Amino acid sequence: MLLPGYRSAVLRLSRRLELLKTEVQRVTALRDRSAAVIEIYRKILHPIRHVPPEVLLKIFSYCTDVVDAATPSDMNQDSLDTRLAPWCFGQVCKYWRSVVLGSPRLWSSLALNLSKQSGSKSLRGSGCTDKLMSIGHWKRSRLDSN
Repeated sequence: MLLPGYRSAVLRLSRRLELLKTEVQRVTALRDRSAAVIEIYRKILHPIRHVPPEVLLKIFSYCTDVVDAATPSDMNQDSLDTRLAPWCFGQVCKYWRSVVLGSPRLWSSLALNLSKQSGSKSLRGSGCTDKLMSIGHWKRSRLDSN
C-alpha cells in the first residue's frame, strides 16, 4: 500500500512545481521591466552613445586638421601626442575608440615634431632636430567636401 503515498507526494510536488513556475514567470517579468527602465535611463544619461558613427566622424573631422609643415602654428603639433586628436577621441569610451580606430580618414596624415626628440641618439647630428616632418593625404577644404 505504498502506492497511494507516492501518488499524493507526486500531486504535492506537481502543485509546488506549478507555484514555482508562476513565481519564475513573475520574477522574469519584473527583471524585464527593470532592464527596460535601465535602458531608458542609459539613453537619457548618455545620448552620445547612440550617435551614428558617420555623425561622430564628421564631428571628429572638424577637430582633426591636416598638419601643414609650411604653417608656423602647426610646427608644434605631433601626431604621437595622445592628448591631441584623433588619439583623445579614442580615450572617451569603447564605442568612440572603435569608431576612431576604424576610420582611416582620421589617420590620413602624420606629423612628427623632431625638435621634441632632440635628445634622441638617432637624431643627434642629423640636422633634423628643428624640423617638423609631415606626411599625409592632404584634405580639400571643408567647403569643397560637402
